[in-house]
Amino acid sequence: MRTPRSAGSIIVVATFVVGGALALTGCSALDVWNGPAPTATAMSTAAAESSQTPTPQLPSSTPTAVPAQFLPVGLGCAQLLPDSFVFEISPNFARQDDFTPDSGSTSGFIAANQGVACRIMSLSGGDHIDVAVASMDAKGMTELSDKFSSTQSRINDFGGNVQGFFTNAGGVGETNALSSKYWVVVSSPLFTQSQDAVPIVEQVLSALG
Repeated sequence: MRTPRSAGSIIVVATFVVGGALALTGCSALDVWNGPAPTATAMSTAAAESSQTPTPQLPSSTPTAVPAQFLPVGLGCAQLLPDSFVFEISPNFARQDDFTPDSGSTSGFIAANQGVACRIMSLSGGDHIDVAVASMDAKGMTELSDKFSSTQSRINDFGGNVQGFFTNAGGVGETNALSSKYWVVVSSPLFTQSQDAVPIVEQVLSALG
């Protein structure tokens, strides 16, 4: 069997978002409350004591934070990883179309946030490659970039404006690729270096357009 050229599981930020869209910060009712209105007696007494016009109190307001948003990916595993491409990786590998990621995994997080989680399995053993894809707005992609910059090693395996990051934890190599609107994660126990996932990341980004 040929060594897979690349693979991965898209992890969606949401670890760091990152567990989904950020909560909106609304204005508190107290921000515009300046106390009870004065009674008629109090007003006349105040007028007798002073002829000055009181300075109006402007209500304070708290800016509403714009949340990072997940967006639909729009493609499924068959479009992202067609059979012909999987065969090129290895004739002994096939896409597992009934794959359901663990809810606590990166793939599970992405799948729960309008993303896509795929798996390529060896037909003769338990070897597998997980690939996950999420789409986020500009704010979300910036947050992902900041998070990976502080937690993973930056790599230069992809051209254009695609940022790359790699980590190997617990014997599982994981490559994260960030384009302007897509987050692609490819992970597998088969991967020992970021270059192993390059063909898969490039295929997925090409399919996304």
